[in-house]
Amino acid sequence: MKEFNLIKFDSINQTLSFLAEKQGKCKVIAGGTDLTIALRNEEKEIEKIKYIVDISSLSEIIGIKLSERNLSIGAATTFTEIIRNKIVERNFSLLFGAASQIGSSQIRNMGTIGGNICNLAPSADSIAPLLVYNAKVKVISEKDEKIVSLKDFFQPDGAKQIDLKNDEILTEIILPIDENILNAKSIFSKLGRRKSVAISRMSFALLVKKNREKIIEDIRIGTGAVFRYPRRLFKIENKYLGKHISANFPAKISHDIAQEVLDKTGIRWSSAYKLPTLQQILFRLFEGLI
Repeated sequence: MKEFNLIKFDSINQTLSFLAEKQGKCKVIAGGTDLTIALRNEEKEIEKIKYIVDISSLSEIIGIKLSERNLSIGAATTFTEIIRNKIVERNFSLLFGAASQIGSSQIRNMGTIGGNICNLAPSADSIAPLLVYNAKVKVISEKDEKIVSLKDFFQPDGAKQIDLKNDEILTEIILPIDENILNAKSIFSKLGRRKSVAISRMSFALLVKKNREKIIEDIRIGTGAVFRYPRRLFKIENKYLGKHISANFPAKISHDIAQEVLDKTGIRWSSAYKLPTLQQILFRLFEGLI
């Protein structure tokens, strides 16, 4: 295994100064549940890395805070901390459900929400719920600070591409307090090769709000492990927004989503069984939401 210098500072400012000084030679680590595997396997992305910068104990980026408009989650907050938080459980059930299903208890104790985003594996379970909640992320460097929509944080040119420069750190995930999500039905579901400690083969975060006349007032569809990176299906959402929920709604929307997947990913050897499975899963999920 390649040797590295492990660096750990007491403050975010010290960390940012070091990243600015050693640009391109550092890799930031929080929980390390993905990075340690990459280091051991000596994957290509870490060939030029000389310093591992540990941010797991920086108090500035740990914890969950509620304000009048937002719920703020520090990037180094673990999934165990997230599922123990009653505000998340009551008001952001999709994130609570996804975090509860990530890995084993040991992984949840170590893995962080910021690491899940920055690693950007297609199977990163927390991202689809965050997209449904219109999450934003705060990114800072020694000289700058910016807040961007999570959907814009991902780059369109392929997997594992994020808008994060060598001297920047993702410090915060911001979830808007939205009246629609508080009065909507939602569900997170993942399909794996086994029932527990499974890497997602497909995952969905779905939210539907309807009125008494069964008119859809809000609908959001987040996907994980379906495309090259997690995404919202805005085109399908816009098609059904404002429409009446008929008896065949689950069948129609599940067909449209499967067709969207086929259009975006193309026909593969697995399509013959994957698409019918996908439709059936979505049919049952939407049935439960209406």
